[in-house]
Amino acid sequence: MRTTSGLQAVIELKIGDKWSATVLKNTIRKQLVDKYMAPENSRAGCLLVTIIDRNKKWKHPNKKVLIDINGLENLLKEEVKQVEKEISIVSPIFLDIWILNLDHRL
Repeated sequence: MRTTSGLQAVIELKIGDKWSATVLKNTIRKQLVDKYMAPENSRAGCLLVTIIDRNKKWKHPNKKVLIDINGLENLLKEEVKQVEKEISIVSPIFLDIWILNLDHRL
C-alpha cells in the first residue's frame, strides 16, 4: 500500500482464547516488532487480541498466578511500554495493545 508519508502502521491480530499469556506477551516483540515492523518505514504497531470467553483465565508468565482479561491487558501494556522504551533508544517506535471482548452480554 502506498501512503503519502511513506510510513506504515502494522496490526497483529491474535485470538486470545487460544494463546497463553506468555505467547501473547512474546508476540509483541517477536512478531509485531521484530518481524512485521522490521522495515524502516514501519514505526507504529498495534497488537489486537480478541477474547470470546469472559471467564477465561491466563497464567501470568512471571508471577504464576491466574489473571483475567484486565490482568492480561495490564501485562501486555507493560510489555508494550518496555519494548517501546528499549527500541526507541535507536529509533522511535509507537506501540499499543487493544483487547476486544467479543463475549455476548446476554
